[in-house]
Amino acid sequence: MPKTVLITGANRGVGLELLKQIYGFGFRCVGGYRDPDRAAELLRMQADDPERVIALPCDVSSAESLQSMAAALEPRVDSVDILINNAGVLYRDEKSGETLQRAELQNSLDVNLIGPILTTQTFLPFLRRGTLKKLVFISSIMGSIDLNNSGSLPSYRISKAALNQFCRGMAFELASEGIVTLAIHPGWARTDMGGPQATLAVAESAGGIIEVMRQAAVDTHNGRFFDYAGRELEW
Repeated sequence: MPKTVLITGANRGVGLELLKQIYGFGFRCVGGYRDPDRAAELLRMQADDPERVIALPCDVSSAESLQSMAAALEPRVDSVDILINNAGVLYRDEKSGETLQRAELQNSLDVNLIGPILTTQTFLPFLRRGTLKKLVFISSIMGSIDLNNSGSLPSYRISKAALNQFCRGMAFELASEGIVTLAIHPGWARTDMGGPQATLAVAESAGGIIEVMRQAAVDTHNGRFFDYAGRELEW
């Protein structure tokens, strides 16, 4: 049987490109999406190869949605080798902490922090049964406290900094089981979230992330924070 990767937010941007490239390496790919109207390419891939592409509805901020996804997956997939927490939200019009709005902050925490926590809790039994045992969080350099030298976009920064803390803690909790846990900054990629002015092609971002994951091992990468080019970042 092929190795299996599960990616949240796999219907667009970096998530979709990760799924496409990993599929090209012969993996079975499970992609979560929230809005079917924005998942045409992912759903088309599933129609073309339903054995190796499984697209499932997934709202990472909802425990019920994640449990439904797991229940739908259970009869089809015994294990997950790589779990990639990728789904995220960013409010690009947020300018400063002074004008930070409760609604935007709450949704950022729901999607960028609570979502990966719930996803990890839901699919950890699948990951434990896998062989590669890699738990990956797509974070951001904007979540680094040490590297914050500009302010702005406070909801995103806060949620990603908290995500990094969760990642670091899980790394220590799961290391004895042979699970490598790491956070990866995808770079400023030209996606819906990154915008057209971004400096990095999405294919390059995804390719770099895949290479970092390929090299990742408990004794070299566990509990650490890297960018897509393999450079370690400060928390």
